[in-house]
Amino acid sequence: MKNRIFMLVPQVFNIADKLGIYSDDQTNMIEEYYLTSMKMVADMEGASKDSLEAAANQIKEESFDAIGRLAGFNLVYHLTGKNRLSIDQEGAETALPAAGVVAGAAAGAAAAAAASGASETTSDNNGNSASGDYNEMYDTLSDDQKQFLDNIDKLDYSEEKKEGMRYAAACLMAQGYEKEFVAGVLANIACEGEPGRFESSAYISHPEKEPAYLKALDEHHNYRDTMSGRSVSEVGIAETRAYLDEINAHDNEYDTTYYVYDEDSGQYVAKSTKPDLRFGIGMAQWTDDGRAGSLIDLYDQMCDTNHPSTSECARVEGTYMAYELTGHDGVPDHSSVYQEWKAAYDKGQASVYEAGYNVCANYEIPKDTATASTNRGNIAVDIYNTLTS
Repeated sequence: MKNRIFMLVPQVFNIADKLGIYSDDQTNMIEEYYLTSMKMVADMEGASKDSLEAAANQIKEESFDAIGRLAGFNLVYHLTGKNRLSIDQEGAETALPAAGVVAGAAAGAAAAAAASGASETTSDNNGNSASGDYNEMYDTLSDDQKQFLDNIDKLDYSEEKKEGMRYAAACLMAQGYEKEFVAGVLANIACEGEPGRFESSAYISHPEKEPAYLKALDEHHNYRDTMSGRSVSEVGIAETRAYLDEINAHDNEYDTTYYVYDEDSGQYVAKSTKPDLRFGIGMAQWTDDGRAGSLIDLYDQMCDTNHPSTSECARVEGTYMAYELTGHDGVPDHSSVYQEWKAAYDKGQASVYEAGYNVCANYEIPKDTATASTNRGNIAVDIYNTLTS
């Protein structure tokens, strides 16, 4: 069985070598992945034949997935070996990184290729350059996963929101996340925003509900007229970065009146605070400075135009979400959201509900988190049922 696994490795070297992407340092890095993977498989010596068979098959499938993307698919060159393959060994969950043997070697090769500028680019219908688009990721998935993505068209959301859902789901499934967990992520996107879209401060019918941070931005930084409800596509990446830098210099500076609902009196009561200045961006409404700032950094890295299309925004944000949930260098690490869900749940509607609940409670963390988490758990089940029907 181990020999069967190891026989896959030369295929990575042969195909990648034809692409001309190896230097001595890059080859050494790939060999390091390979040796680490051999040890992982050797450590599974006591596992059952069925477990080893399943591991070998999954590694093989993921290796060909990764090899295909060596030609320039955007996602693989960012893999860091933190994808996981879980097998049952004497009743215990044994974590085996999906970078094991072939996929790990391919990921290392692709990382080196990206560092040396070897990835190819494609263009969307608006002429925006993209290093690996939706169709390329789609082609790497199983028929079952493709059907899951195709069925997003059935959901009753705006086309912009569904575009974000497609990219997020494709990015996550390409890294090995289960459909059950992905449905939980999609439920949260359903309740948050659209790709590239900025949080609105136009609480016209209920101005008492406007958060203090948005009121301060409206009053002191012209947010309502220049940013509210607009998008990265309209405003521009550089201008969004400049605005973030501007407001970050004035955190906790402005006395701002806001209102809190008092259940005893049934009235909104005025409060005063000096808020952190921030606003939500994109399909997950990334808000705090660390997350919004690193998201815009990724926009700058991945886009060749200052005004990306909606599809390009979805591509960047789907990639960023996968980075946060996987634990990628340079972005806030939220990998525990998946790890804790995976440790407690396997398949079925209970796992789907808990995915929606946990992503809300531990990743999105909106106002009134408990109520929102319950709602999003239920939405996750509805989405999952639609996408798997």
